[in-house]
Amino acid sequence: ENTLLVTEKITPKIYKIVKNVTKKLYIEPDIVEVFITPSSDLNAVCFSAHSEHCAIILHSELVEKLNEKELCFVIGHELGHFLLEHVRHKEEKNNIEMLKQKRAQEISCDRIGLWVCGDINVALNTLIKLTSGLSQKHIGVDSMALLSQMKKIDKQSGLDRSSSSHPPWFIRAFALFHFSLSDFFLRKDQEFFRENQINNINKRIERKIDEYIA
Repeated sequence: ENTLLVTEKITPKIYKIVKNVTKKLYIEPDIVEVFITPSSDLNAVCFSAHSEHCAIILHSELVEKLNEKELCFVIGHELGHFLLEHVRHKEEKNNIEMLKQKRAQEISCDRIGLWVCGDINVALNTLIKLTSGLSQKHIGVDSMALLSQMKKIDKQSGLDRSSSSHPPWFIRAFALFHFSLSDFFLRKDQEFFRENQINNINKRIERKIDEYIA
């Protein structure tokens, strides 16, 4: 009752974005329904009860702040939860191992979002907007500068992040950047998937997460 279904006639631009994303991820378009809900939060949520249906809710502020490619990143991320069956698993108690798994899931879905939008600068710019709430008019063109802020964050700050189900934005940026340097992403071809290379990237990200999240 409090959401608007995205359709070709009512919201043609958003509808086209959704169709392009589902096509790139080889998902049958009829499986996915996207809804817009009025909210000042920059957020999106994915729901799925079975493998033949997925519902994504986009908050209106998110749609207003992001451009088409950035929305592709976010929708691709949410569909990643659907494709990897994160949203169909029975919810379990948030113990340490479960929280680690959830943080890893977010990293995986960010990669799917990056694959969809196809540009590391777009992905990082999306993180800047999600983190700051700013519109593009306040943001510079050098989205890579986001990575430099990591160096200014005190690892020994004493903050307890152990109960967080999402990695901090700077870990997400770090993980996206390193994945964007893989042969698999650069060539956009499965033939260039190098398991050892991806494993090394994953280990680097794991170490970085362990440094910041006790």
